[in-house]
Amino acid sequence: MECDLQRPLNATGLQHLLNYVQGLRILLLSLSAFWVISNLTILEQFLHLHERIQYRRIFRKTIKAFWATQTQVALKQFQLFSLLQLHQSAQERLK
Repeated sequence: MECDLQRPLNATGLQHLLNYVQGLRILLLSLSAFWVISNLTILEQFLHLHERIQYRRIFRKTIKAFWATQTQVALKQFQLFSLLQLHQSAQERLK
């Protein structure tokens, strides 16, 4: 998404930008809460799985998949946070 920061914003444009930033904040908080809950549930499942599985090879593959998923979630959160900071700095420049 590209925006022209040189153009002055009218009241409607500024309100849209503020609504967008607020939406990003809510999304980021929701993702963070979901990430914590998901991690606890997934870790409990993996601990239970570890007690049951006899083959280390299968368990290692499961752990790799888990960390690959968590890495992707963390990357998306970082991207959203960076976008939120970009919009907040643009908002500050408009004030």
